[in-house]
Amino acid sequence: RPQKIGSYESLLQTEQFLKDKNLLLFINRIEDHFPTLNMERIVEENDSLHTQAEAIRTWLRANLPTVQAVFYLNLSYEGLTQIPEEISLFTGLTALHLDYNAIKHIPANIFQGLNLLRDLDLTRNQLQMLPPTLFQGLVQLQNLHLSCNQIQELPPNLFQGLVQLQTLNLDNNQIQVLPPTLFQGLIQLQWLFLEYNQIQVLPPTLFQGLIHLQRLFLNNNQIQALSPTLFQELIQLQWLDLRANPIERLNLLLPILRQTINAVIGT
Repeated sequence: RPQKIGSYESLLQTEQFLKDKNLLLFINRIEDHFPTLNMERIVEENDSLHTQAEAIRTWLRANLPTVQAVFYLNLSYEGLTQIPEEISLFTGLTALHLDYNAIKHIPANIFQGLNLLRDLDLTRNQLQMLPPTLFQGLVQLQNLHLSCNQIQELPPNLFQGLVQLQTLNLDNNQIQVLPPTLFQGLIQLQWLFLEYNQIQVLPPTLFQGLIHLQRLFLNNNQIQALSPTLFQELIQLQWLDLRANPIERLNLLLPILRQTINAVIGT
């Protein structure tokens, strides 16, 4: 029977439609990995979007050994607005590219079980917020790209446990505040991109413990002041970019910074 516009039932139908649509976009790209998955046959045998999606879900669960053997997925430029929940079945993944889509929201447990993942790219989506436990369990993750989204704030423990992370890219967002514990425990981090945000304050303990950090990009923010001891633990730092910030008395701070760190400072 027809549903009233704006009714709860119609909202559920819309959500299910989006799930089904994104699943088909998702499976279209990875069909090459599955010789036994014939999309044309599924489409012919199932005339509606929902029944096509259900047929694919059934196939994925019936062929878990094949699904779990996939180690690389490139889902860039697919027009995805959601990450299909079936991604959790691909437990053998080491690289997942979801960049250049239209993803706005990510469920907190979407990457649960992807414990072998080393590279995750979410560049150029429409993300505004990230669940606090989003990356929990990704203990092998080495490269995380979140640039060119609309992220405004970051949970304090978002990156907790990412002990293998080497590259973290957060540039070109709308971040204003960085929690003091945000990077705590990232002992292998080497490259950190924070440029082109709206950051005004850097907590004195923000970079504490980042003993392997080599490149730090803070340019094109709204930073007004720097603690003289802010960078003192960055013993491996080679390049620090502070350009295009309204930092007060920067000329007076530069000699102190150069004594504290052995790095080229871009001002």
